[in-house]
Amino acid sequence: MSQSRGLDAAAPRPTNELGERVLVIACLFGGVSGLIATVGMLLAAVAFTTARTIVIPFIATFEGFHDSGGTNAVTVTGSWAMAGALTIALTIIASFFVLRHLGSSPSATPRPE
Repeated sequence: MSQSRGLDAAAPRPTNELGERVLVIACLFGGVSGLIATVGMLLAAVAFTTARTIVIPFIATFEGFHDSGGTNAVTVTGSWAMAGALTIALTIIASFFVLRHLGSSPSATPRPE
């Protein structure tokens, strides 16, 4: 009887290290984008409820105020380019630390040289 080599768990798997790095960076970009959006929404909510102005230099201004009817309102002005630059900068910084950590941690299965 011949044994199928395709199902051998001990056979070395080919690795795609570049693909893994791109996936990590793409996921970090999505996470950083979500984090920046969440912080922006929280700052808008704070400016709305407290009727205060919150300024993040070069990125956004959240101007909370009372309108003519006496209800709270908020105006958000900002720069999409600077928010994008902040997202890219934070993604680069985070990917440096994450990829450095992944490169130094021992893997469960040894990779072929």
